[in-house]
Amino acid sequence: MLALLAWVLLTDLDNVVLANAMNVRFGLAVVLGLGGLLAASMSWATLIDSPVRYGIASFGATLPIRHLPLGGLGQLAGLSGFSKAMGASDIHIARAAPFFLVAAAAGASLAASPILWVGDAPMWMRLVVSLGVVGAITFVLRGNWLMSAVVSKWRGVDSIPPLNLRMAVFWSFLAMFGAAAAFSVLFPIVGSHLEAMSGLSAAWLVGFVFVIAPGGLGVREAALVSLWPEIETSTVVAAALTHRFSTLVAEIVLFGLSWRLSKAFMSPAKTE
Repeated sequence: MLALLAWVLLTDLDNVVLANAMNVRFGLAVVLGLGGLLAASMSWATLIDSPVRYGIASFGATLPIRHLPLGGLGQLAGLSGFSKAMGASDIHIARAAPFFLVAAAAGASLAASPILWVGDAPMWMRLVVSLGVVGAITFVLRGNWLMSAVVSKWRGVDSIPPLNLRMAVFWSFLAMFGAAAAFSVLFPIVGSHLEAMSGLSAAWLVGFVFVIAPGGLGVREAALVSLWPEIETSTVVAAALTHRFSTLVAEIVLFGLSWRLSKAFMSPAKTE
């Protein structure tokens, strides 16, 4: 998939349009992306009922896993194991893991909702976003019903308070907002930042559902191309890959912060 994206970009390199002041825009995208990653770690910390620093440490340490095939599920497994090593209870981890994915999808759906009235998105994408928005609203309003149904199957696992479920969706929305805002400052064509942000959120949601692709690689780019067929494919792909690179830089920063935090938490003095 990466080779295909590279081929699309290189064969039409002359038609790539870049935004003005790319150095400044790229730096801003890194900052916005880092903010989104921190918000995602807050969502995890809320669900496992742990301090914020534990959420940042565990989420940052597992970021490299998301770039592997089935990376989303792999990162979730890594989050569970890392949080357990840091002292989170098995009960909190067991109940949080599936709802972290649900909260992430709900937050992305809400961030993508403007695509329903802004721009000219394909019908299939509007349908995906519409279903996601309905699911997100249902989860926010009646998530405790779903929690009760899941927890009833697991002996010894308590329910997550409804407020924590809603806060997890809120943090996931901010996480998607940060990632989408980073894309909007890198994308040179679309005049409306709202259209660019909702488009990236919708494409991310499509890639999230397609769990086989690592980080939705190729799927997200294809969704963006279908969203703006009037724009040169190479320009859309270039903007999407630049956005991925800015996210990678933000992940490296958070990984370094996580390493320092986890080293402090797991020091001999702390253990004693």
